[in-house]
Amino acid sequence: MKSLYSHVDELEEIKWNYYFSFPNNRSLLKPFISDNSSLEFIEQYFKKGGKDEVLKNFEIKNFSIARTDHTASLFFFGVLLFHNTEFTNKIFFNEVVNSPYEFFPFIWFLTCLAHDAAFDLEKDEKILEKISTLEDLKIHLKIEHDLMSKDVKKISKDLFNSCSQYYYYRKTIHKANDHGIYAGVLLYDQLVKNRLIQKAKDNNSHSWADSLDKEYAFAAATIAIHNMWLPDDKTRKEYSENGLSGLIGKTQISFAESPLLYFLGIIDTIEPVKAYSCADPVFVLKHISINFIANTIIKIRVSPELNFEILKKKAESLESWLDVKVSSANREILIELSF
Repeated sequence: MKSLYSHVDELEEIKWNYYFSFPNNRSLLKPFISDNSSLEFIEQYFKKGGKDEVLKNFEIKNFSIARTDHTASLFFFGVLLFHNTEFTNKIFFNEVVNSPYEFFPFIWFLTCLAHDAAFDLEKDEKILEKISTLEDLKIHLKIEHDLMSKDVKKISKDLFNSCSQYYYYRKTIHKANDHGIYAGVLLYDQLVKNRLIQKAKDNNSHSWADSLDKEYAFAAATIAIHNMWLPDDKTRKEYSENGLSGLIGKTQISFAESPLLYFLGIIDTIEPVKAYSCADPVFVLKHISINFIANTIIKIRVSPELNFEILKKKAESLESWLDVKVSSANREILIELSF
């Protein structure tokens, strides 16, 4: 089996850089493999697409190194998963997409690189003091294009329609601004605002057509719900008391119900740089090996230098909310996908 580091090192840029075939393109340097940091990589990717302004309200310069390293590792892990499994033959989004370029690299770049953009803002005391509800948050963020008013296709409606209640629940019970909802709402608004500015500069360019807003909403809605947990025996009463009864008894999320969340949820849960956050990211990537079996099984081997139980428990937790099967033995984990 090949290490995750080797997989990333050998991954061709055309498979992960959405802008690779664009005119006047300049290559992006992969973090971990080069001196380019994860934060620099994220900034450079957004800038390539004329979307660098989108990140400013996220205070990206203040991102923690651990969170940006996780994000970058997640990005490449996702590209590997897509190109080596049945995901590559599946339809993630059934709306008309406005681009002659591949849809997956575009939607994965937006979703993955922004999914934790508000993580370090969850405990912002200034925000916590004056914001209690999702409506308060929208006012604070000066939202003009409301993600929550959109009819987003191929997304879990149970989760998406519960965002307001879940935001209040997280604020009340956990004293936190849910980073998924925060990031999803802000990302959509900023992407649409940026598109309108760019379109005004170049009316003849198809790159900034109105139809992009549906793709933006798909990515942003997936981000908004990616941190929403289904209730267990310990939290069922809390959910019931905070307007979240509709999530009690919800079955595992399938690819058919919410394809991008299903995809993101698997990798975000087992991504090893986050799992072993106390270790050097490059060391972790070199001591985790990955293989793909019959297009439907992810096989992970954990080196003896890392605590096997940490990743094993994370992988096993997938079965509580996603339609997968997990087994493990001899420092190896098998995750069987379901389509």
